[in-house]
Amino acid sequence: MIKKISLLILISIFAGNAQVKNNTNNLYLLGQSYMRGAQYKDAKDIFEKIYKQQPANYQYFNSLNQAYLQLKMYKESVGLINIKLQKTPNDINLYGLLGATFYLSGDENKAFSIWDETLSDVKQNYVNYRIIANYAIERRAFEKAIDYLQAGKKISNDPKFFSFDLGNLYTLTMQFENAAREYCTILANNPKQLRVVESKILNYVGKPNALNTTIKVVKNWNENRNINFSFLLAKLYRENNEDEKAFEVYLKIEKEQNSNGRQLITFANALLTENKYTLASKVYNKIISDYKNSRYISSAKLGYIKSLGAELWEKIKKSSPAWKPYYKIRNNYPGKTEEVISTYMQLIKNYKLSEVGTEAFLRIGEINLKIKKNLVEAIFNFSNIINNYPTSRFIPDAFNLRGQAFIKNGEMEKASSNFNFMTNDRRISLPMKNAAKFQLAKINFYNGNFEKAVNLLNQIIKNKNDNSSNDALELSLLLYTTKSDSVHLLKFAEVDLLITQNNFDSAYFLLKKIYTDKSTFFVLKSIAKFRFAQIEIALDSLPNSLITLSEIIKDKKRNIFADKALFLKGKVYQFGLNDKNEAVKMYYELLTKFPNSIYVDKARKLIIKLKNKQ
Repeated sequence: MIKKISLLILISIFAGNAQVKNNTNNLYLLGQSYMRGAQYKDAKDIFEKIYKQQPANYQYFNSLNQAYLQLKMYKESVGLINIKLQKTPNDINLYGLLGATFYLSGDENKAFSIWDETLSDVKQNYVNYRIIANYAIERRAFEKAIDYLQAGKKISNDPKFFSFDLGNLYTLTMQFENAAREYCTILANNPKQLRVVESKILNYVGKPNALNTTIKVVKNWNENRNINFSFLLAKLYRENNEDEKAFEVYLKIEKEQNSNGRQLITFANALLTENKYTLASKVYNKIISDYKNSRYISSAKLGYIKSLGAELWEKIKKSSPAWKPYYKIRNNYPGKTEEVISTYMQLIKNYKLSEVGTEAFLRIGEINLKIKKNLVEAIFNFSNIINNYPTSRFIPDAFNLRGQAFIKNGEMEKASSNFNFMTNDRRISLPMKNAAKFQLAKINFYNGNFEKAVNLLNQIIKNKNDNSSNDALELSLLLYTTKSDSVHLLKFAEVDLLITQNNFDSAYFLLKKIYTDKSTFFVLKSIAKFRFAQIEIALDSLPNSLITLSEIIKDKKRNIFADKALFLKGKVYQFGLNDKNEAVKMYYELLTKFPNSIYVDKARKLIIKLKNKQ
């Protein structure tokens, strides 16, 4: 009986303690909730209560101190910490907290004095310097934190242990030369840290004077045994648009690594991607001339010709009126064009059965399609890839480009066959399948199969992030809003095909019939009239285009293209007639009359550009 009573007493004691503990924990959670809600007074009252109950609980101590600091009760915080220090005088974190409280109260000298004295009194240990530095960093006393980290670094067996923190602090305080030195220290001791160091440096080199300062440090770093400094220097030269200097560094790397052109081909491919064709050609040429037995030689030859082709295309675009909504490509470099094709043909002769040869066929086809407008020859080039290289990675491009060539050549059935194949082939990516579906929708539009076109367009629109979705949405809106006027819509489809085929003269007369016909549905009339103005510009009938655009702007209540017409009118003055004053006038008018237009930002930028040139 006595044993049973004792057991019951023990159970009730444990149950009581458990209940007290649960209540305390619940109060602590409530206090934390008050802190998150910035109700610091309520939080302080709770933390004082539970800390009084459990003064050994560091969590409760720390929470109460945080509440005091939030309420600017610095004397209470100091008193709380000092009481804790009397019980645990060797706890360096308490000295860190005490200094932090004085720093927050505005007494920086007292804070630094506490931290300095603590580090001089305790055993010389680099970990202690790191702990106090962290308190200084938390209070944004960065210069003091740097002093502590530097002192810790001197007594550490592993100085690079401090270099990342020092690098970050030097970056925050705009001491980029010192930051670069710390990161170079890391790289010198551990070459495997190249990517990390590179990332850290690239995060700050966009700030004023940071890049040039860092290049100077890396360039002069006395560490010849570590090739990673050369990689880092080349990367920094690239960031500074000093690609020629980067080229010199890569040549040095090639010599040291004896990689048979591997580093150069990577560099050249990057330049080609960035449209830096002249230097890309130079680097490719270096591989071709100096690394004749390299396994990258075929890629270098292809890259060299692609650079020449891309450079040619850039020149052609610059000589063409790209500001116009529609224009014909002007090839003022026929000799250069034939030279590029001839060089591709030589490459095919040497690498006919490889992907290099296949890509050469594709590039020749593109030149025939886009520059020479030789559709028959382009179709032959793309068909050659499709028929003779069925497993090539260029098959999707060949089908896509051949389909476009068939459309331009008026062979709609053959074009449909190409694009249908693309939508069903497993090798074709989803974006390319959607692009093919859009072309099929256009073909159905041209043929008057409006319902089929809409169904295809709806499939594309579902993928909102797809490149074809905006074009699909635009055509879908045209079909939905004008389907009641199927007669004129079919004529407009014919116009769209004529424009695709660069037959602007025929499009001009047909558009005029559509928008001047009184029976044309008003939405389609607006679209046709704006397109008519665009074709007038394509035909260099600029004064007449200004008249048409002015009529559209004047009728802004009925014509949904009024803002677009005003913006285009400004471009006619700016680029077509070289009348900058009138252009600025048009852009200002756009800002005033159509403040919500999607062209407002573009108009502002053009105004600033034109004003700066005056």
